[in-house]
Amino acid sequence: MTIRSYYLATKEEALHFIEHVGNETNGKQIHACHEDPAFLRSVSRRLCRGFNDAVNCFSEDGWTLMSVNASDDIIMSIKQTASFGVGANYDSIICVKASLLLQNVIPASLVRLLKEHRSAWMDFNFADHPAAFSKAACYAYPGPDIHNLSGTPVMLGHTNHDDEELEVIRFERSADQQHGSSGDLYHLQVITGMDDTGFGACSELIFAPIDRTIPNDAALLCSGFRIFLLGSNTGQDTGSSNEALNARNAHAAIGHPPSMLIVAFQFPSEADLQEDVAAMARQYVKSVISAVKNISLSPVMHLHEANPAMGLTITPESTYFVNLANLMCQSYRSSLGVDMVGFNCESTDSMLEQIHHHHYAILCFSFMSLQVCLYANQAALNMLETTLDNLHMITVDRILDGSNNLSLLSIGPTIMQQGYAILPPGNCLSVTNRCISYAQAVVWKVLAPDGSVHCLALALIDWSFV
Repeated sequence: MTIRSYYLATKEEALHFIEHVGNETNGKQIHACHEDPAFLRSVSRRLCRGFNDAVNCFSEDGWTLMSVNASDDIIMSIKQTASFGVGANYDSIICVKASLLLQNVIPASLVRLLKEHRSAWMDFNFADHPAAFSKAACYAYPGPDIHNLSGTPVMLGHTNHDDEELEVIRFERSADQQHGSSGDLYHLQVITGMDDTGFGACSELIFAPIDRTIPNDAALLCSGFRIFLLGSNTGQDTGSSNEALNARNAHAAIGHPPSMLIVAFQFPSEADLQEDVAAMARQYVKSVISAVKNISLSPVMHLHEANPAMGLTITPESTYFVNLANLMCQSYRSSLGVDMVGFNCESTDSMLEQIHHHHYAILCFSFMSLQVCLYANQAALNMLETTLDNLHMITVDRILDGSNNLSLLSIGPTIMQQGYAILPPGNCLSVTNRCISYAQAVVWKVLAPDGSVHCLALALIDWSFV
């Protein structure tokens, strides 16, 4: 993308925002909560400023660097403050932040998933840090069980057409969960960049605890995620240098330019709890990062290339699935020394088409602590009685649960050593708990071009409902 086209895109966004403000002024844009539009925009900007403060942690703003851990890329800073509101005894804020590169991820899609699957990244066991939670973190975080959301988030309004949403979320607390905090916990949340998919696309999910006692001039304790695209999603790069060519080839291999994720979380603290809060905060953010990596591997992230109705369409543009199918076939041949039965390398059908319509039930799972299902062919979808948009509910161990007490943990060493494992006849369950028998199964590791383990593939042979 040229400087001129980038300028025109930015100009269009500015005009788009001016149009939205004009519609509010003329009464054409009415917010769900009937609040003053200018007030809602000021709240949204307040959240964004608080998150910028957490991401930057400038010394001029009172931040002091605590530690940098090169092994996990986590940076911790602290700032002294007393503006938490009436009844809050905290005297400082600890900020923990990290960044990581994500491949084949569109910012708006990931933010949408983070919003819809909050429990996947916010749930954390505070049992190892009871004092730090009960005396500090409970002010901002709901605790070990966040499945107690009080209904759906309450929409306050769109502060820039559909590109920016402002919401309130309530977490109900039982008496034994309230600890040092009184009543339920409320989060004010803003989601931005939902329509941004072009060059340098940037989307954010930012939240902060709110309370009627917080002073109007106090900085909100903002935490959240910022994801931006490192390059153009159009592939229109006219550069002729070797570096530009290599960059284009790298992007083509993964389907999209990489995205950068910035995570920043703030925790209230007291002087005598600083070390405990810092240790808890580090573990919390590491847990969040691990969860986000798993969410980024969800098949929903890649289905924007397929049918909008969530059904897989086999097209040349389905870059992610095409590459995944090729890696699956190459790794199968490399590990077992033969091609999978029924595959024809000379066929006019692509590897993806052959896999998707194969009579074996074939699935792919991420190779992480939480095995998220990345892909299932049509036979596997029929067997499991599910759809592509529900694959995140399927785990390897659920499939192997009825098979002679097999689990990924028990067969993992064999897979890592020889590249595959042959499983004996067994049973598994569909999503509706129907029993399925299979004559044999093969699990093999799917290697990325750099030789690392990209995911695990599973093929169930001669399956049938019992």
